[in-house]
Amino acid sequence: LNDAKGVCGSRLDRHDSIGKGNIGLEAFKRLVEDHRTDDIPLILETPDEALWTEEIALLKSFASGN
Repeated sequence: LNDAKGVCGSRLDRHDSIGKGNIGLEAFKRLVEDHRTDDIPLILETPDEALWTEEIALLKSFASGN
């Protein structure tokens, strides 16, 4: 999982931190709330290691409905 620095269709594969790029938080919220993804491993591919704990907590909060 990663947000995107480039806009949709730009063909630019540059990762951004969750909620700081052009995809936005709502897309990640919908993804982790969708029960079809319950048993699929999700790999965080964001650039700022200092934010990983916060990003994982945010995604978990979306999954738990908090």
